[in-house]
Amino acid sequence: GILPKDEMKSKYDVGLMIKSLVAEKKLISKDIEISLAIENEKDGIYTFISCSEFRQMLSNIIDNSLQSIKEGFGIIEVTLASDEASFSIDIKDSGCGISEAHLSKVFEKHFTFGKKDGTGLGLYMAKKLVESHHGNIEITSRLGEGTSLSIILPRAETPSWHISSIFTNDYDSIVLCDDQASILS
Repeated sequence: GILPKDEMKSKYDVGLMIKSLVAEKKLISKDIEISLAIENEKDGIYTFISCSEFRQMLSNIIDNSLQSIKEGFGIIEVTLASDEASFSIDIKDSGCGISEAHLSKVFEKHFTFGKKDGTGLGLYMAKKLVESHHGNIEITSRLGEGTSLSIILPRAETPSWHISSIFTNDYDSIVLCDDQASILS
């Protein structure tokens, strides 16, 4: 038979993708501390959302947080959590915050403020991507205190081959062969 559309796409572990993204952002964050907390990690948190689109979306959101921290010192906290049916990603920053008047417009196409060359497409596209996968995205903010963005999405079933840890004896070397790009990165 013909496979449903979701079965043709590959699913991948969101935790691995977020770990590599946060590691990348830490390299450019200077005095801004970026922390990552992953809850219930051992079961693996899988999704079918295109990895490149999802990663780009989260990258844009973290960039927004980095740019909102004007004085150079600040904190961005990324949290990945899950339950049986869904997973959530929260990105919280200690940046300059967003006024109430602006907050209601952040998901509108071409709405931008506080950036030299913003297109106003980042959060608009984020909302479209999340909602097209039956998820929800919300933002709360207080001027002078910071912004918190929360994404909730349905979880794909953890594949039977997922293992959370491997124990080895003291061998000289371990060779890992795999053709899945997200594992190699």
